[in-house]
Amino acid sequence: MTLINIGIMPGYRWHYMAKIWRTPLLGALFIATTRPALRLALRHGNPRGLPDAYFDEMYRNFDSGTRRAVLKLYRNTGDIGALSKRWISQISVAKLPALVVWGARDPYVPIRFAEMQRAWFAVQRVVRLQDSGHWPMIDNPTAVLEAVVPFLRSQTHLQ
Repeated sequence: MTLINIGIMPGYRWHYMAKIWRTPLLGALFIATTRPALRLALRHGNPRGLPDAYFDEMYRNFDSGTRRAVLKLYRNTGDIGALSKRWISQISVAKLPALVVWGARDPYVPIRFAEMQRAWFAVQRVVRLQDSGHWPMIDNPTAVLEAVVPFLRSQTHLQ
């Protein structure tokens, strides 16, 4: 199991963007953002910034269908903290080997959840990327690659 800024998160509370998206009308108005506003919003969650080419592609794909899907996802997903409690009994039985990689400056999914994963997975290593945000695999792909590839090789016995 490779966990990048995600995992079992009992006690998790929706981040401020999710709260906005979950609110009827306000969410629809907020998600109908402009390119500069989206870049600014993403800067908050990714202090290293996102590569221009990645942002350009992301914005091109952020069409009306994608925006509706985001709103549906957030509005139809319940309390993640409570859902996590239900998943614990099913997941922790397996004690899957895991690598946890976390952008320490993620404002949406706090780093405190990184170490918690040890309770449910056989965590071999927690990698904290101090200057990364919500998408460390995008803002610091080299560091993520250097952590993930050796872990996956060790699990698959490939060299």
